[in-house]
Amino acid sequence: MSIVFGDYTPPKKELKTNEVIIGVFFDGTNNNKNNTKAKEYYDKRARGEKLTPKETISADAYRKNGRDKESSSYYNAWSNVARLSDAYPLNLTTYIDGIGTETEKADSVLGAGLGTGFVFSGTGILDKVEEGCKEIVNNLKRNSISEVDILYLDVFGFSRGAAAARVFLDEISQKAYPLSANRKNKGGAMGYYLAQKGIKVDLIKVRFLGLFDTVSSFSTLIDGKPNFDNDTTQLPLNNLGKAEAVMHFTAADEHRNNFSLTTTNVGKTREFPGVHSDVGGSYNDGIEVVKAIEKNFKEKLEKLSDKLVDSAWYLKDQLEISFFGPKHELKGTRNLKNSYSYIPLHFMAEAAIEQNVPFDNTKLVIDKYNISSNPLLVRVKKRLHKYVFENAQPYTFKWYGNIHEKYKGVKDGDSRFEAYQRELQEQKDLRTLRNQYLHWSADSGSLGMEPTKDWKRKTF
Repeated sequence: MSIVFGDYTPPKKELKTNEVIIGVFFDGTNNNKNNTKAKEYYDKRARGEKLTPKETISADAYRKNGRDKESSSYYNAWSNVARLSDAYPLNLTTYIDGIGTETEKADSVLGAGLGTGFVFSGTGILDKVEEGCKEIVNNLKRNSISEVDILYLDVFGFSRGAAAARVFLDEISQKAYPLSANRKNKGGAMGYYLAQKGIKVDLIKVRFLGLFDTVSSFSTLIDGKPNFDNDTTQLPLNNLGKAEAVMHFTAADEHRNNFSLTTTNVGKTREFPGVHSDVGGSYNDGIEVVKAIEKNFKEKLEKLSDKLVDSAWYLKDQLEISFFGPKHELKGTRNLKNSYSYIPLHFMAEAAIEQNVPFDNTKLVIDKYNISSNPLLVRVKKRLHKYVFENAQPYTFKWYGNIHEKYKGVKDGDSRFEAYQRELQEQKDLRTLRNQYLHWSADSGSLGMEPTKDWKRKTF
């Protein structure tokens, strides 16, 4: 016999639904929108504003687990994956904390550093894939759905979260998953949790896979030099055929040694100016200090300084050469804005909406991440839109001398003059963008952030 206190509400009748749509969002390494909110609640309380009981718990979690760790997930802005999840219908959203993080807990050094998590944290790539499977099933259960003819999934990921999204597609494509010694169920971990909850799904379809700069960086060895070059043999990253459409946005200027790009073998890939989190989001506005762009002899650093100024990454007074021995170090300091990352955000939503993904585009483009009052970003967005959606040439850095040579002899009134001026303006805009918006992520003075030897990104 059951005992019920207060008003009795009978259990909801479970719906038998033909088709269900769920958005699945795998956040990046050290990205966690809930932890970012926890810091906001703490700051709100510090200003004397009143918090709800739930907000108070979050604020206390930040005080305990993140306040003294400025490199933690609590200090990051929302990534583009988090922003997209916020514009998806709430009851259909499955958001998975970024690799190395758990909501309102301390970040995991192993999870963030190696992408595995091991048994110590449960925050690695494979852990997040299983968590995604489990949470999707919980989402169905919360909505009292017990039978589904077709389950449509819209899947998004950034950084190692993009790697998790790709492994997730392989997982739900598995033919069998061992439930016990004598019984198996189709659908990998997803099939396991569906069976556990008594939910019947006849068919799973992935309508859209949206990826921001896939960096798998996965190692099962705990040492100072993890091997991130063999990830495609350790993880099933390329079984993407289940997705009806794939869009992958990558970072043209990323060149950290531990941030190799795992390319996709299907769908569309578009390369954006900027580094990893310029494309995937999560930078805050503010001062960026690169302690050691390079360590070298003073004469070589002076030449490098000139090169960085000529290519518009820095102004002369933003660079400083110091000697700490045995070599000099080139330090860079700039005040940067984060709003350029809204452009790939807008484009990912646009590409997804074309595949019937139910984003609230007004919330993304107008209400929260509006760039319409910024003439530079409006022009940059227009130029990149032609590349992403209309197959124009990529937006890349060009030397002015080469442009003048290309249009040598062209004068006002000539048929090519308009194209000449447009190309010059695009390059002027790109130089401003580099200096005021695009970050320099590689840092020889920061463990794990060192550049590749030739400053060129490794791809797999």
